[in-house]
Amino acid sequence: MYSAEYPISPAGLSLPFQLGGIGKCSDQRRISRPDGFGLNMIFYTRGGKGRISYRGESIISEKGDVIILSKNTPYEYEALDKGWETCWITFSGSGADSALSALGLDDGRLIHYNSLEPVNDHFRKIMGILRSREDEWAYSCSALIYSLLTELCLHRKRREKDTGNDCGSFVRSAIEYIDEHFGEDITLEELAELSGVTPEHFCKIFHRSMNMRPFEYVARRRIQEAKLLLETTDVPVADIGAAVG
Repeated sequence: MYSAEYPISPAGLSLPFQLGGIGKCSDQRRISRPDGFGLNMIFYTRGGKGRISYRGESIISEKGDVIILSKNTPYEYEALDKGWETCWITFSGSGADSALSALGLDDGRLIHYNSLEPVNDHFRKIMGILRSREDEWAYSCSALIYSLLTELCLHRKRREKDTGNDCGSFVRSAIEYIDEHFGEDITLEELAELSGVTPEHFCKIFHRSMNMRPFEYVARRRIQEAKLLLETTDVPVADIGAAVG
């Protein structure tokens, strides 16, 4: 499945961030741009695995990995698994290059999410704005692109801090467990035991690492799966609700 929107900005409009396009693909094909591309791109993997050749490096991108490909910089990407699921947002704007530099997002490093919900949330909002055809869509999308970039910057900093404090390892097993069992009853005691800490300490380090409470993550994971099933299947709503807990 391939879905994309390529809006045309109003003539003469100059915003700090201007959306060029947004799309998703459930079976990403090989793309090669030896001369680069005229827009910056936020590119991430929702499932499967692919290889990105960028700035002389071969980068393996798996579920949860986000990368920003700078404009006019050569790159190539191709699937390593059948059904490499990807999403992308392209953008330009009078403030785009300086913002990427200031936020430290112009180095081509992967930014990993245990849960892509914060990124998917921005993606859905932008897609919804375009499909609603609201009059001031370009301004709304400009704000959301900047919001997403700051989210990526802050998430990277949190992960680096957690890695330094070894906090990330405490919640990683719990995240993996939730992702596999979100349709079942999950208790705080179970999650804390997986992480090897007390429930009270688990709640603190989970919030510090993920910027949300444990059961807020569970709820978001269930909603994310429900939205995916609603978009891609004909299963009745009641059955979807039961399936995702």
